[in-house]
Amino acid sequence: MESYDAFVSSLNRWRGYMRRTDIEEFETYRHKVLRDEKNLGLHVQTEEEK
Repeated sequence: MESYDAFVSSLNRWRGYMRRTDIEEFETYRHKVLRDEKNLGLHVQTEEEK
């Protein structure tokens, strides 16, 4: 039973690690897209444009 608990806890740690890396990859991609002026349709109107 202890080996099962150890296996499940290591599986949960791996899943948490993968979720963090997915979020980091998405944030990196989003920042790259925003840097390239393709701001995903979220255009903020500046004072000069009004």
